Amino acid sequence: MVFIYLLTFILYVFTLLVQMLYNQIEVITMAKVDTVTMRVDPKLKHQAEALCKDMGLTLSTAYTIFLKAIVNTRSIPFPIQASDPQPTKKTLAALREADDIASGKMPAKIYHSAAELIQEAKDETNAEDCTNVTVQKGLEEIHSAAS
Repeated sequence: MVFIYLLTFILYVFTLLVQMLYNQIEVITMAKVDTVTMRVDPKLKHQAEALCKDMGLTLSTAYTIFLKAIVNTRSIPFPIQASDPQPTKKTLAALREADDIASGKMPAKIYHSAAELIQEAKDETNAEDCTNVTVQKGLEEIHSAAS
């Protein structure tokens, strides 16, 4: 009877050793990795890194999880669909202006030459560019102050 218990114990230890050896071999083979280089918007990357850090992950680990999900599901693991095109505030304002001109509520702009039209378009574009640069600098200052 003692012999049977001893034999069972030896088989159990042997099984554990085989499992440990198998797991160690698996870990060694898992150590081989490829490097992936991606072009990503820096702001997006920093946001993703911060969120991953909050979850106790690195961006590399999150990317590996994403790739494994693609392989396991044989698809992108979340729905991808085009959003309904929503007109911007600027587009809506332009449409209202066009309606007002068409209904006679507002006079149409009159240009005496193509050069006059082009110059006005350039002036408006330059004004928008200056505003965008000012806003971008303000956002960068806020971001650097928060860091």
